[in-house]
Amino acid sequence: MISEIKINPETQKFIQEHIENDVHELALKGSKNDHVDFPFAIEQISSRQKAKGKLPEWVANFDLIFPKSLSIEQSSSEITAVYKSSLLSGLILVDLTAGFGVDGIYLSHKFQKTYLIERQLELCKVLAYNVHQLKLLNVEVIHQDGIDFLDAFQAEDSGEVTFYLDPARRGKGGQKVVELDDCEPNILEIKEILFQKGDRIILKLSPMLDLKKLQIAIPEITELHIIAVQNECKEILAVCLKDVKNVNPGIYTMNFTSQKEEPFSFYWNEEQNQIPEIADSISGYLYEPNSAIMKSGGFKTIGNRFQLKKIDYHSHLYISDTLKEDFPGRVFQIVDFFGLSKAELKEKIKKGEKYNLTTRNFPMETEDLKKKLQIKDGGDQFLFATVWNQKHLLILCQKCKDEHHGRTT
Repeated sequence: MISEIKINPETQKFIQEHIENDVHELALKGSKNDHVDFPFAIEQISSRQKAKGKLPEWVANFDLIFPKSLSIEQSSSEITAVYKSSLLSGLILVDLTAGFGVDGIYLSHKFQKTYLIERQLELCKVLAYNVHQLKLLNVEVIHQDGIDFLDAFQAEDSGEVTFYLDPARRGKGGQKVVELDDCEPNILEIKEILFQKGDRIILKLSPMLDLKKLQIAIPEITELHIIAVQNECKEILAVCLKDVKNVNPGIYTMNFTSQKEEPFSFYWNEEQNQIPEIADSISGYLYEPNSAIMKSGGFKTIGNRFQLKKIDYHSHLYISDTLKEDFPGRVFQIVDFFGLSKAELKEKIKKGEKYNLTTRNFPMETEDLKKKLQIKDGGDQFLFATVWNQKHLLILCQKCKDEHHGRTT
């Protein structure tokens, strides 16, 4: 039995009244009310402020409580959790690495029974408290190591079971790790027992993972979902099915912007079997796929699907004479293009002015090139440094639609 967290009304009121205050100043002032659990209140205010962008609905719900900030940093965002819940449903869900429980709680709405397993006692108390506050009668919170729970687990009536895992991606020294066999638990070591006791495994993985290596390591993957928020790639979701050896998984990308959703999908073999059309001139409109598509490797598919020409086989920038307004990424109108000779740079680039610089398939890093050009970051002008027709060049553009200025080298 997990001991219950109790919050008195005075503490709850203090948190609500000071939710916008500077935490450091508040900590120095203290509370004049002896009934306020001041350390707890400060911790809650700090965690809520850090979670405001990631978990807006939960932050607005003062019936819920939050763990310490590290668990907030490691948790999923609401927007990605909702996306995952739109993909999955079934009889039994077992989240072996529940943590703060954002994913597990959203997924529980689509399953008849959900087990949330968490080995850290304090985190488990927070999770149990929130499940109770949300009146999730189909959810059971269990304080136990996920592997120990798995060893003893037997599904009721041999029902359909989905295992969800978000392996810890920090080493013993606290450093971030990426590879599957560096994470805890090591999915490669427990995959067989998971498939003995369930039908489906869902893995939340680092966006830095190599997709080809991932598919070789886990041939049961039938779907790969690459999720980005505001053009920042956040996570890879791998759907694995028992007794399946799929060599042609579906690749699903989603970028959530403040304006809209940008979905794009294809099959692995579809990308391998295509030939891109290379641009024979630089004019019209320039297209840069969003970060989820860039991670997916669907470089030929995105160009051919939208009838675009690649600037270069390895550049992953695209051109068309007509505007493709529904393109999932940034779209620009080309103003000019030129080489990097001193004469051309002197004529075309104004030193000290602001440009948004991006490098693609270019021998210099963005910051190094910025110093060479003697330009500042920002403004309304966009420069793409890339390769075309075996020459290094800069393409000057203006933006066609309102997207974020995420730059990737």
